[in-house]
Amino acid sequence: MATISTTEETAALRGWRNFLTAENAANTLVSALVAAMVLLPLFALVLSSFLVLDDLGFGTDWGLDNYREMVQGHVIRKAFLNTLFVSSGSTLLAACLGVSLAWINARTNCPFRDRLEPLNLIPFFLSPFVGAIAWHNLASPQIGLLNNLARDLLGIE
Repeated sequence: MATISTTEETAALRGWRNFLTAENAANTLVSALVAAMVLLPLFALVLSSFLVLDDLGFGTDWGLDNYREMVQGHVIRKAFLNTLFVSSGSTLLAACLGVSLAWINARTNCPFRDRLEPLNLIPFFLSPFVGAIAWHNLASPQIGLLNNLARDLLGIE
């Protein structure tokens, strides 16, 4: 038979008492609430993606037909290739600009170096959504600055 000394027993109880505080209970409750708000809709989305719909839009059977249509569809393939092209180009452009700006700030004694250094922080404050809207407006077929410039310089109609 094992015996537990009084100090070990009180230390174990003291550990649980320190853990069971109002702050820990609130943190656990909020974490569980956020997890439920994220995981339940995600589970419903994944589950409904396996439903095969009939002509009226009701799920009648389970299957992988939705995924087959998605993979074989021309629109999805085009969207994937566009995404791959844009992300590769923007990554290459960002890497070139970032490396050159870092090299200028770290290895040269260029004038206005103290003013160039805060430019490194711009990507942290400028969200990708704002960048997407800016590129959409710059490359818009009718009013985009880049397309109008290309039309004027190259004589394209």
